Amino acid sequence: MNFFDTSSNVQWWNSEGLVVPYLNPIDKKVHSYFPDFVYMSKSGQAYMIEIKPYRETLPPSKRLRNHKAAVITYIINQSKWKQAQEFCKKQGWQFVVWTENELKKMGI
Repeated sequence: MNFFDTSSNVQWWNSEGLVVPYLNPIDKKVHSYFPDFVYMSKSGQAYMIEIKPYRETLPPSKRLRNHKAAVITYIINQSKWKQAQEFCKKQGWQFVVWTENELKKMGI
């Protein structure tokens, strides 16, 4: 959160302050997704940010000991992110997933 507080490019931000409904493909019920961050840049571009471990952004390897749980997590994340992308498209926002790779490049 210090990143948003100290960045000269951030006009405003919030953490888990937005709800995006999504259909969970596992239980077939509508759930609430709370993106990690939403922020507006000084140029007026809004971003919805999700922070996840890189491994959760890729289809899980069948060699994982907890393969079934990893598959379920991956499927649910994909459903959340699809709804987030659709929400952002309607708002003129951008949806971005930051992993440890992006955070390291940003010095976070």
